[in-house]
Amino acid sequence: MKKTITILVSLFALALPAAQAAQVRLDGATFDVIYDDALLGLFGTPTLLGDSLIFTPTTFSALSSSANWAFTNATIGLTLVADSGFTLSSVNLVEHGNYLKFGGGGTVFAAGQTSTFDFRTPGTEVSSLISGAESSVLSVHDLPVVTSWEATSAQSFAAGATEVHYTLQSLLAANAGGAGGLAFIEQKYLSLTTVVSAVPEASQYSMLLVGLGLMGGLFKRRRSA
Repeated sequence: MKKTITILVSLFALALPAAQAAQVRLDGATFDVIYDDALLGLFGTPTLLGDSLIFTPTTFSALSSSANWAFTNATIGLTLVADSGFTLSSVNLVEHGNYLKFGGGGTVFAAGQTSTFDFRTPGTEVSSLISGAESSVLSVHDLPVVTSWEATSAQSFAAGATEVHYTLQSLLAANAGGAGGLAFIEQKYLSLTTVVSAVPEASQYSMLLVGLGLMGGLFKRRRSA
């Protein structure tokens, strides 16, 4: 009897749909953002505010209390799709966080890279390093003072881009320099601001050509006079 019940429970479990990752689409004013909610990792669930996709990580950190390096990294992939009548121009990234070090030999740093490819030419990928993070977090403190760091990156797209895949990789690292020391760094905020451009409608082109024709005719008359 137990064996029969076990088999029935197993068959029932197999019949249930497996929990699968879902594609999430955030609808913005001029573009949409698509991502896999199971692949957000340490960044956490984002919020789209205007043209900016905002992340507020709570567990993205690296901590070391020895001479060994502690590394933490996370990668996300997003698809940006421009609304009808718009094209994608660029994405500007800003990262913020805190760090502290105790002891003379501690080191912390933040690094990363962004890369994109245009769906019109998927074999071509453009990459850009995230700058400002390393130089801003290497100051030595004798006391464990919490200090802020910031990093930025700008990624431009080819003219006329309407659908782009954007990948971001962020890395945090800490090394206390030896026993008795402490090194800690965390990321607390990340924003991706997408810049879009409006595509002039055909009627606007027609009005522009008519205007240029009238101005040309007027100029010709004045010369004749």
